[in-house]
Amino acid sequence: RALSVRTESRAEAPFPEMLSCRLLRSSQSLLGRKGSFLRQRYMSTAGKNIRNIGIIAHVDAGKTTTTERMLFYAGKIRNPGDVDTGTTVTDFLEEERKRGITIQSACTAFDWKNHQINLIDTPGHVDFTVEVERAVRVLDGAVAIVDAVSGVQAQTETVWRQADRHNVPRILFINKMDRDDGSVERSVESLKHRLPGKTPLIIQVADVKDGSLERVVDIRTMQVLEWQGEKGQTLVSTPLSEYAKASDILRQNAANARTSLLEMLAEVDDEFCELFLGVEDGNGIMLEDIDSALQRATQSMLGVPVLCGASLRNRGVQPLLDAICRYLPSPLDRPPKLLQTPYSTSSPTPDTHKEEAKSKPTKRKKKTKNSGGSLSEGSYAQAFKVTHDPHRGPLVFTRVYSGSLRVGGTVACVSPSEQKVVGMERIQKILQLHGDELTEIKELKAGDIAAIVGLKAVRTGYTLALEENKKKTKHDIPCWLPHDDFMPPVFYASIEADSGSDQRALDTALEQLMLEDPSLSVEEDKETGQTLLKGMGELHLEVVFNRLIKDFKVGARLGKMRVAYRETILQGTTYSKQLEHIIKGATSSAMVKLSILPVEGPITDPKHIIPIDINSDAWDKLELSLGEKMATTHVEEAIRSIRDAFSYGPSLGYPVIGVKVDIQDLEITPSSNPSTTGACTFQCAIDGLKQLPGQILEPIVKVSVRVPNEFMGAVLSEITSLRRGQVAEVSQLDKAGAAVCIIHAEIPLAEMVGYATALRASTQGNGTFEMSFLLYRHVGPDLQKKLIEDPYSV
Repeated sequence: RALSVRTESRAEAPFPEMLSCRLLRSSQSLLGRKGSFLRQRYMSTAGKNIRNIGIIAHVDAGKTTTTERMLFYAGKIRNPGDVDTGTTVTDFLEEERKRGITIQSACTAFDWKNHQINLIDTPGHVDFTVEVERAVRVLDGAVAIVDAVSGVQAQTETVWRQADRHNVPRILFINKMDRDDGSVERSVESLKHRLPGKTPLIIQVADVKDGSLERVVDIRTMQVLEWQGEKGQTLVSTPLSEYAKASDILRQNAANARTSLLEMLAEVDDEFCELFLGVEDGNGIMLEDIDSALQRATQSMLGVPVLCGASLRNRGVQPLLDAICRYLPSPLDRPPKLLQTPYSTSSPTPDTHKEEAKSKPTKRKKKTKNSGGSLSEGSYAQAFKVTHDPHRGPLVFTRVYSGSLRVGGTVACVSPSEQKVVGMERIQKILQLHGDELTEIKELKAGDIAAIVGLKAVRTGYTLALEENKKKTKHDIPCWLPHDDFMPPVFYASIEADSGSDQRALDTALEQLMLEDPSLSVEEDKETGQTLLKGMGELHLEVVFNRLIKDFKVGARLGKMRVAYRETILQGTTYSKQLEHIIKGATSSAMVKLSILPVEGPITDPKHIIPIDINSDAWDKLELSLGEKMATTHVEEAIRSIRDAFSYGPSLGYPVIGVKVDIQDLEITPSSNPSTTGACTFQCAIDGLKQLPGQILEPIVKVSVRVPNEFMGAVLSEITSLRRGQVAEVSQLDKAGAAVCIIHAEIPLAEMVGYATALRASTQGNGTFEMSFLLYRHVGPDLQKKLIEDPYSV
């Protein structure tokens, strides 16, 4: 009883780890099963004080610099590192320090005011978007950083939408406020214009003089915040009413901003609205009520708290850390993830869009007891990244969602794509992450992020389920956490070993790199026999090639960069095929009839998946003939075969997209083997495609080029005449007194190869650009003819 009272009294300030473990062990031995209850309560309290966050932004917005200041003020490092000198904690790869950008996401952890913050610093370059994607999936919250001068940029939009897709609440930090042309208001307006849907809740007013961020006013408390000390480590707070240096303009701006904040909170939070309407002015509202409303608005993703600072000048980071702890959710505040099983999918044809096709499989699923799972039934974690350590082997970056994982425990490695357990493996070590520094720990609890050693069968996205889960769930059906596929590669180049002795080393190195990077793939050209290295962009492939040379010591040559085109059809057809096999003396036959039609409208999703339906009459007839279970097996095999057939187009061998397929008829004898169904369907799809006129599609990117006005004419001319681009808009920006223009254009991705070098040459090094995928567009007849005659000429 005394122990339970003591535990409750310290709920807001958890015990130090060593003391808590000793007390908990004692409580378990003294109280038996009640000890487990106390342990669970302690874990719940500790989980409330965990924040799993990511830093997301466009390249060069200040993500890594902000991360360094967080680590410094939290006492994790003695001095903040610098991106330019390559001394930061999270940018530890040689390529990162050489280029001054983040290439791979890096994890670290630190304490801030009784909270444990697990932080992932993510890349901002478009070529490494996959690194952001797999990090965002395991986050509970995020800090989006925006350049106060540039506002929302192309990659800001991309990472923002990634956070939206995974329902990750976030805080907006407007960085680089030490610049003359930095503006909170302009940055917020760019957010409203380019990323509408969430209400910006400005909680700070900046006081900038002569290019220096002197102070900010916290309009929640109406306190002036100033930073003292060489590195801004001392934060001084003074009431605005007592602050002698405050100008009348600053006082008025703060008063207006507070009124605006309260009004915005009343719009997005019903509970605060009742409170706001009950007082004559905002002065009667308590700070606790404002913070509670901000927390609810943030976690419901209706609002985004907006703070400002200048991380490089050591301004604004401590209040940002306070806001992370105050407004972003803990693991316990997040909605639980629902486990999936082979029986929790909606139908045996996941892509079907017809209710007739869905009704039968849905009925079948309801008969199964284990149609889903609860995380409360066991210990589950997700591997969101895998890297290779030359001494330890694979390091599996893991987020624990329920229960706990301990050194020596055995876990089932479940593949979501294969929907099965691919291996049972023992946890050899658990490593706490701090950049490239790893510290051994014994246990991971719900909400923790760390690396695990010893799991050789695990790939990105796999679910780790503790072996003891079987006893709790009382079934052997594999369960996994949701996981989506990554965007397919858009660039590729041939790669060859310098000599026969290098070939084996090259194959081993490429296999290792693909394990680490799911956006990287290696294929063999069916016509030339060349090995093709595929990735997300020029920089991506260049970094991979440099790692092969420097890290893996492989002698190799990289060919010319090329673009991954796609193919489609211009008209539809209906085609049928019949096939008969003799398998072990028995006749196995199948007849399939497919309707192949083009999809109307532009294809804007780079991960476009062909919709495949089965006609309801065909399903009913098949189910009546074979029974529900066998009918499902044959339909799944048919769908898989259609996808295989469409992965290699008839014109150039690129994947076929922009089509929809309907299985009009499927006749199977009861003794037929599913492999016969698959072979028949595959050949039917291939032959059907060959009957249709093909059309090659090329990826189009949205490009924003920022150049001084004096170079605008030359840049516009190159875009329209040399790179087949279409200019959408030209806007002017007064950047620190210099006339700068931003050119927005749509350009074929193939024409962007080498553009970075060309832009530097034409603008004397003063031009920059950013790009993002827009859509797939038909190539012209001349280009199509040229591609078909000589695919390697373009």
